[in-house]
Amino acid sequence: MHDYLDVLRFDLQPLMTTFCKGVVPKPRAELLEKVVLLEPECLRGFFDAYKNGNVDVAQLMHPLWIYLCSLSSDPAGVFSRVGRCRVLGREGSGEGMERALAGLFVRLDKASNYDELSDVLTGMGPTAREELVDLIQGQKLQEEDEWEVFKGSKQGIVKRAYELLEMFNGDTDQAVAACGTVLLCTRIKRSSICFLLHCTV
Repeated sequence: MHDYLDVLRFDLQPLMTTFCKGVVPKPRAELLEKVVLLEPECLRGFFDAYKNGNVDVAQLMHPLWIYLCSLSSDPAGVFSRVGRCRVLGREGSGEGMERALAGLFVRLDKASNYDELSDVLTGMGPTAREELVDLIQGQKLQEEDEWEVFKGSKQGIVKRAYELLEMFNGDTDQAVAACGTVLLCTRIKRSSICFLLHCTV
């Protein structure tokens, strides 16, 4: 953040670049990319700084919000989680922040460091587990439309949620119960061909 502010202080007309279907100062785009690409704690720290009333961070909240949505196959889910973090920050409340962050991290499937971001959930305890179960159940994987859902753009997010839920000790049965035979099949046979055969038998 300090480097970013120094650049703007000494260069009143910085280079512009395309970013999230718009044109923004290049230093801003580079900073937002770094917030995501650095370790997950950096992104968490951004929301903590917002909660603590950092004015410079507050000015970047909306651009970051839009950028995070562009990094997901479920932009609506990301939009709502970042919105939740923003509301909690404005209220100065930390309650509920962990679950919102868990829902955010697991949905950033287009980020180059998605595995690192989503792995954080395994250390976030019960709140992350609840978010994963809700994510899977929220896909409404009914027997008649299982294949249609898994052809959709959120397939990778749901599969990752299942894998993470399984990492919680003793939660294999809970993962299977949450998502039924669909993700059980993908766990045993990763190829979509095997999945299709399973659904049509």
